[in-house]
Amino acid sequence: MIDRIEYHVEHAVDYVQTATQDTKKALKYQSKARRVSKNYAMESDLKNLTMCAISLGIVLKKLLREWLNYYKNNTLEVPE
Repeated sequence: MIDRIEYHVEHAVDYVQTATQDTKKALKYQSKARRVSKNYAMESDLKNLTMCAISLGIVLKKLLREWLNYYKNNTLEVPE
């Protein structure tokens, strides 16, 4: 009976040590995964911001061109 208890205690110690090592590995993997996902999120945000800036620039260029053409063609002459 005592031999069985000792056997089970030894195996429990082994399981706890293995679980501790696996938990440490899991924490490392989780930490790396968070860093990678943050990098991808930042890259995605930067790409979206760049696309918005380019689109805004194109729209403003067209609006400015139309505005200048309108005022160039529709200027009022001031009588003297």
